[in-house]
Amino acid sequence: MKATTSFLYSIEDEGIVSSFNVLMPLILNTVVEALKADEGQGKIALESMVDLTKTHPQCWKDTSELLITIASDIIITKDFEDGTRSQAAEVVLTLASLVPATLRKLSVMKTKFFTGLVQMLTECEEDNETWAEIIDGEDTTGNDAHSAALAAVGRLSLDMKENFMLDACKPVFAESFTHADWKVRQAGYLTFGLIAESCRDYMKANLDNAMQTACKGLQDENPRVRYAGISCLALVLTELSPVAQVKYHAELVPALLGLIEKESMMKIKTHAISCMINFVNGLIQEDENEIDDTKKSSDILVLYSDQLFSSLLVNLEMGIKEKYEPL
Repeated sequence: MKATTSFLYSIEDEGIVSSFNVLMPLILNTVVEALKADEGQGKIALESMVDLTKTHPQCWKDTSELLITIASDIIITKDFEDGTRSQAAEVVLTLASLVPATLRKLSVMKTKFFTGLVQMLTECEEDNETWAEIIDGEDTTGNDAHSAALAAVGRLSLDMKENFMLDACKPVFAESFTHADWKVRQAGYLTFGLIAESCRDYMKANLDNAMQTACKGLQDENPRVRYAGISCLALVLTELSPVAQVKYHAELVPALLGLIEKESMMKIKTHAISCMINFVNGLIQEDENEIDDTKKSSDILVLYSDQLFSSLLVNLEMGIKEKYEPL
């Protein structure tokens, strides 16, 4: 398998490579059989497929749907190691970055691959005490399934663009936000935040709905979902600033200050403070041609300056007392 893919990606002439396209179903079948017999060898085969895809993405022209289906089946199979599942996702993500127009036409990208990534997002640390000890940011850089899915959804969103993501997300959001399982609700809010950049235009055109969705997670009964809701809101505010801040400051500031004050976990307090910083940054206009907007933004900040300073001071002192370094 490795020898075959190495031979193919060593060829520079696309026409010659295309003549070997008939081999791709055989290569995919070999990967499947390798994973069944020896996962380590199967993972190596997947790595070879990534290299081949980077060099000759058109080699999958006739077998893209089969490739995506097999990769999707691998990423949702928890019996495989996280590294193996990540490599399967990487094959499709690499292809999506190079020939997104081709993949947008395939329904399996929405119904199997994207939903598979969202399913991986639900595979998180379930013990709150253990989770609380994870420093913010580490959950996006790890090698576990959850971390891999976070990075993958963000990449896929930017490559596949707004229309594709909106269609793919519609059934996911319809189910996740009200799901009984907190891990599914968490995945929903994380996904909504992750697509904010690619779906910025849609969210700006539907500002009320976007902000209502982004804020709903802050009120969830589960602390982990509230944390995901804060992440979601911060990402949405970044993309919709300063319009969202100007229009909704009367609702946003009290909600965030309430979380900072009432949450018992320092990790969630810190995350809410970070979101508040996002809120403030979005109000600060540095463009000299927007002096009037800058003045309006300053007026809004003045309304909450005492509350913000007091809250930050109290929590800074608490962080020092508890030796909580992220704060």
